[in-house]
Amino acid sequence: DKPKASAEIKLFDDEFQNVYEALRKIEQLFDLDNAGYHQLNIIGKLVGVDRVVYQATTGVYFGFYNKNPKAVGFEQGPFYNGKEPLFINLELNNNDYRFFIKAKIAQNYMTSTFFDIYQKIDFIFGGNVYITDNEDMSLTLYIRDTYRIDLIRIIKKAGLLPKPQGVRYDSIIMYCNQTFGFHNKNPNAVGFGEGKFAKGVII
Repeated sequence: DKPKASAEIKLFDDEFQNVYEALRKIEQLFDLDNAGYHQLNIIGKLVGVDRVVYQATTGVYFGFYNKNPKAVGFEQGPFYNGKEPLFINLELNNNDYRFFIKAKIAQNYMTSTFFDIYQKIDFIFGGNVYITDNEDMSLTLYIRDTYRIDLIRIIKKAGLLPKPQGVRYDSIIMYCNQTFGFHNKNPNAVGFGEGKFAKGVII
């Protein structure tokens, strides 16, 4: 019932509440799925992956789409004269950088068991993906055709796809919901006349 004691208790209580709210705000700011530009840069430094990927993509030059999907038409881009760098550095946007950070986190915590590798692959791509062991020191990655091929290519080039030491990814296959196949390889496969053939990604 002492007014000074009550005031002191309330003062401590208010300060503890302020500290608690500040900590909660930090946790929310650095939530990987919602973090902004600067927060992602800090997370990237902590896990060991840079926002800039060196020589990751081709430059924009005049050309033909069947040879280079990034080519542009007349008066939209310069001719490549052989002197400019064919590949240029790529600064990832927030969504792509978030994808890279997840891949690096998965790699940092990976063990060499097949089950753990599958879990890490599933974590990176958020489901709709699976891998098979070819039993020749290689793996095959099957991934939904909704994912961007260029991003997967850069992830693989950067060595961020989880795998044991000495094992390689033999191929990457893009599949759709109704992919033709055999149930012993893919339980979700459908038969002749019902599904589309999956396509391999050249990486």
